[in-house]
Amino acid sequence: MELNYETYVEAGRELLVNVRVDQPHVLLLFPLAVLLMYFYLRPVRLRARNFIVLRSIILVLILAALASPYITESKEVKQDVAPITILVDNSTSMLLYHGELEKRISDDLSGEENLEGIEIEYFSSGNETAIGDAVYRGALRSRQESMMLLISDGQSNRGKNLNDVGRVMGESNQTLFSLVPAIGAEDIAITGVAGEKKIPVKSKYSLGVMVEKNSMQTANYYLKIIVDGREWSRKLIEQTESKSLFYLNMSFHEKGIHEITVEISPETEDYFDVNNVFYKTVEVVEKPKVLLMTESEESPLFKTLSEFYTVEVRQTPTAALKDYSAVVLDNINAQKLNKEFVGYLRAYVLDGGGLVVVGGRSAYDWGNYSNSYIEGILPVNSAKVPEKKRKPMAFIFLIDISQSTEYSLTKDKKIDVEKAVAVNILRGLRMNDSLGIIAFNNLPFLVSGIQRIGTRSKELEDKIAILKEGGGTDLLPPLRMAEIQFEGISLNKYLIIISDGEIAEGKTKLAKEQVERMAKKGIKTYTVGVGFDTNEEIMSMLASAGNGQYFKMEDNQRLVLEFEEKEADVPTYNLDVSDRYHFITHDLDISGISVKAVNDIEAKSAAQVLVTAGSDPLLTVWRFGLGGVAALATDNGQVWGEEVYRNTRFVSAISNWAIGDMEAKKNVRVSAEDAVLGGEIAILVRSLSEPEVTVSHADMVGKILAEEKDKNTYAAKFTARDYGFYVIGAKAGEEDIEGLAVNYPYEYREILPDTSAIGEVAVATGGMLYNESDIDSLEEHIRAYIERGSTKNVNRRTDIGIYFMIAALTLFFADAAFRRVGEILRLRQER
Repeated sequence: MELNYETYVEAGRELLVNVRVDQPHVLLLFPLAVLLMYFYLRPVRLRARNFIVLRSIILVLILAALASPYITESKEVKQDVAPITILVDNSTSMLLYHGELEKRISDDLSGEENLEGIEIEYFSSGNETAIGDAVYRGALRSRQESMMLLISDGQSNRGKNLNDVGRVMGESNQTLFSLVPAIGAEDIAITGVAGEKKIPVKSKYSLGVMVEKNSMQTANYYLKIIVDGREWSRKLIEQTESKSLFYLNMSFHEKGIHEITVEISPETEDYFDVNNVFYKTVEVVEKPKVLLMTESEESPLFKTLSEFYTVEVRQTPTAALKDYSAVVLDNINAQKLNKEFVGYLRAYVLDGGGLVVVGGRSAYDWGNYSNSYIEGILPVNSAKVPEKKRKPMAFIFLIDISQSTEYSLTKDKKIDVEKAVAVNILRGLRMNDSLGIIAFNNLPFLVSGIQRIGTRSKELEDKIAILKEGGGTDLLPPLRMAEIQFEGISLNKYLIIISDGEIAEGKTKLAKEQVERMAKKGIKTYTVGVGFDTNEEIMSMLASAGNGQYFKMEDNQRLVLEFEEKEADVPTYNLDVSDRYHFITHDLDISGISVKAVNDIEAKSAAQVLVTAGSDPLLTVWRFGLGGVAALATDNGQVWGEEVYRNTRFVSAISNWAIGDMEAKKNVRVSAEDAVLGGEIAILVRSLSEPEVTVSHADMVGKILAEEKDKNTYAAKFTARDYGFYVIGAKAGEEDIEGLAVNYPYEYREILPDTSAIGEVAVATGGMLYNESDIDSLEEHIRAYIERGSTKNVNRRTDIGIYFMIAALTLFFADAAFRRVGEILRLRQER
């Protein structure tokens, strides 16, 4: 039982006083005592009544004492805050950034009262960066409420996932601040070279080259391609964007392993030389034989397949499938795919054959595939009746969390209103829509990358809810991050800026120009003003520049209706990659490609949807036994999907995946993936007997031991000690070779800071992400943390039962003495 008293002020402090009892059941005797007193008082004279009242009061005081009452008093006391740990990334990539920021911060904060100290810890070195491991070790050492400051470029290439570590820290009430240093040295790097590892002879080969720079200055360099030791291409490049992707088309007419070297020769400042060269191998093999069942030999599908494979066309089913590397069914009705043929096809795929099923007006939902024999092999189920679906949209929320959002004239801070607006808009979107969330002050950080909403609404709402305010305001960096997030998204794109419009002076023009650039790419910008002091002029200007509209805070629901109306009639289905980690899509560019119609299908639970058309699956795959099956839900390019077949890389990637091993009929086959220097390289050999495995590089040849891992399967491994090209050989009667390239370590590949992970984990633990230019704000935030942490409420208990007992005894003896004196006086009067 608890009796709460009002707070009172003493010596300038507020003390919350609570009276509590340890034995509340004793107080249940109070009503009984009151009833007894009432019944005794009614029939007695006044003098006797006074006696009973006094004895009752004494009884109540005794009962109160027996209840063990006490007073709790809450007081604020000062205590020392645990040392702040500064974790400093000491890996090679940090040479591109300003150093010794930890010493400046330590010097600035070393005089703070109630701080036990500042500990500086350096982690990682050389070519490996393990940010997650370093933060996790710091969290384990502390195991209490504490704070860490991470100074890093955010690029981690090994160790624990930083987001997982952030969840552990949040549960133990630990806070992490992240600081990204400013670029100190300019660098240009080839960060990736993409292309098929094995292609048919005389087919087109598309080579993708990614070049990145880390400064705002224009980078001038020569881009050179060397094929088999001869210069194939050389071009002077003036690069203004941070990333540039170049596609080069070539063809190989000779079978065997071909070596491709990509080099850049910078004309401007370049810190690292090692990342200016990238190696790639491609093996050219005999064209696989593909069976195409179709009624149209003039379709874009047929023409594309003929470029890469030896295509045999049939209009009727056949049982002789084992001679083909893959079977392609082009718009074939289920009535033609009888039980007998599907049985042959099932056995063929189970044994390792490839199957690609192309849609159209006679396939899937239009071809009676629902509950048919062929549907049992496919990774999709077909609708019984074609159904038209509403097209999805892609959104990115830019949420202002700068210091100005802390203030308001009402009880709710502007940032709380912003979060409510964002959640309200989110709840108006559909599951098939895609959403990304970027919070920003003077720096942007990715709260959630853009992806299909699906069942993630609650998760997204929780991420919005934990956002905290702080720092200045610069809209340009988050706008650029949003532009990058939208890359590769084929849906209609909308950017929603939720802010008070208080942008740093001098940066409004740059933000407006960025919005205009994004508008030219089809990204529409809408703005929602929040707060009594919203700069409506700036918010309206940004919306106008982005071909959108400005909405006041209370009108945000109209915003969702605006999108619904605009999306009512979309003439085409834009394609979008939904899984970037699959063989088919890992380096696939389908931006700007659309189809006029798709078949109505639904992916089975074990299948992977790799490409969507609007909200519908376009390309779905799965493994069926040892083989692969791909379902393409558009036609052969004659009516619906003409644009799809202009991208021959897309079609060949689907077919190559279905084929799997282009040399599957060999008795000895060896495979290995390209690697980086210092990393362990795994070799897989399929052979009927134990093979002899060799590794060749330059003029050196060495043998390595192969261990049997499964029936007719052997594994070996080695570590490359030099860059360049290697040839792996496997011999067991017959012989096979495989080429691989060894490139520079990952540490030199990521020359731009990655603020997404270190920003997200900072926010999740109650911290913030800062850049070097905002160190003063960071230090103020840390001081505020020290102030909060050094103040502790201490509860002090004072037992007061003894006072009730003293009061009872005092009344008892006083009454006894009073009565004794009265008796003495009465006796004297009688004498």
